[in-house]
Amino acid sequence: MNAGMPRPVLRKLSGYALVTIVGASGGALAELARLPMPYLVGSLVFTAAYSIAIGTVRNREIEYPEALRKVFMGVIGVMIGATFDQELIHTIPSLWKSLLAMLVFIVLIQWLGSWFYRTVGGYDAATAKYAAMPGGLVESVALGIEAGGDGGILGVQHFIRVCLIVIVVPLGISIWSGSLVGSAAGQEFSEVEGGFGDAAVILALAAVGMVGGKALRIPLPHFIGGLALSAAVHAAGVLETPSPPWLLETSQLFIGVGLGVMFSTVSLPMLVRAAKLGVVASVAGLAISMAFAGLLSLTVPIGFDSLFLSFTIGGVTEMGLIALSLGISPVAITVHHLFRIIVTVFYARLLSRIGRS
Repeated sequence: MNAGMPRPVLRKLSGYALVTIVGASGGALAELARLPMPYLVGSLVFTAAYSIAIGTVRNREIEYPEALRKVFMGVIGVMIGATFDQELIHTIPSLWKSLLAMLVFIVLIQWLGSWFYRTVGGYDAATAKYAAMPGGLVESVALGIEAGGDGGILGVQHFIRVCLIVIVVPLGISIWSGSLVGSAAGQEFSEVEGGFGDAAVILALAAVGMVGGKALRIPLPHFIGGLALSAAVHAAGVLETPSPPWLLETSQLFIGVGLGVMFSTVSLPMLVRAAKLGVVASVAGLAISMAFAGLLSLTVPIGFDSLFLSFTIGGVTEMGLIALSLGISPVAITVHHLFRIIVTVFYARLLSRIGRS
């Protein structure tokens, strides 16, 4: 009688460990290359390449615990919510014009993108709808899968967008300004580096937020629940929790790997087609962002640079870090991106309900 771990379980755990190592290798190399959000972009690239190879050669889908991705999505949500403070709250009323414009921006981007992916890309309605969502990579893909969209295609499309935005935009601004910007320049949101105690608080808030979000039946509870709870306690001054860099990198790693394994169902021709569509959609999105920033800069007391970063469909972390590198306060930019993410999530849920009715 074998007293050890059953072979199927051991084989499965070994598979999880191997994929994680592949993703971590990609993250480490991306960090060495000083790319923005290295442990998200690097792990996603390496895991996606590995998954496509395995899917093509062995014709099988790679398994990975979805719970891991959800837990670390909650951690990221808490970290974003921790950027809320009294300064952020006091800034919101002065941004009503640009926040109102953000509502128009979200609907416009999603409508044009959905039409593009449906008619030009030939995707089914659910996949086209969520491929066009101007939210974060993580929440857009999660909501799309929940609505019945193709996770592999959604992962590819949002991956293309993220890569173009968080790599091309910082590099473009670096060339324009003559110096590195964003996480590539070693910028961090908090001047105080969090410790293990802060990590424990973040994990606790993520757990409570996830449970509370499910109980309240809010969309994407593992992400929005932690974000909302963290924003509330930090804005009220109850907590002041700096985010440990290693926890942020670990979260990005597991999220990147969790998304990357979805590519095992993506064929090479599908990847090439998605890349072409993604480039066109991303370039069009940047052009629309610049147009909104240019028009708003005439009536809103914020410079064009801040507005462009506020309306660029990239990560809230990276756009804030670029702002810090340029000597621009990230407060207004953070408000816009958090507003965009929250509105996009609820807008996506509304579209999903309309589609089912």
